[in-house]
Amino acid sequence: MSDLYHPLILKHSREPLHFHERKDAEIILDAYNPICGDDYKIYLDLVDDHLEALSFDGYGCAVSKASASLLAQKLGGKSRGEAHKQLQRFLEMVTGSGTMIDEDLAVFAMAKKYPGRITCVTLAWQALDEFLSQHA
Repeated sequence: MSDLYHPLILKHSREPLHFHERKDAEIILDAYNPICGDDYKIYLDLVDDHLEALSFDGYGCAVSKASASLLAQKLGGKSRGEAHKQLQRFLEMVTGSGTMIDEDLAVFAMAKKYPGRITCVTLAWQALDEFLSQHA
């Protein structure tokens, strides 16, 4: 399980990026896993069809927090279309046979070895993907 706690995952868990509440956000998404209790809010504004001021807060395991931190870092400022493509590539990498070009995100490919942790890795990503799919 040492690959589950890659140094990058530990770093983003201990010092998550864009980790703050934004009650004034245009959009607030819930990312909750009732099985393990991971519970996050994802905050963003859509400005000229771009995901702006993307942040999150809440609590969960090291893997889910690191994954949400990297989501905020990698997708903030992207257009809705770019973000949706990145979300799809990430989810395919974690759950299927897809590959990820981004070296940071590739550390989450290990989830395939630990099926019970896939939800931890994908929790925030799926919440944002659902929103973008429903509000295209």
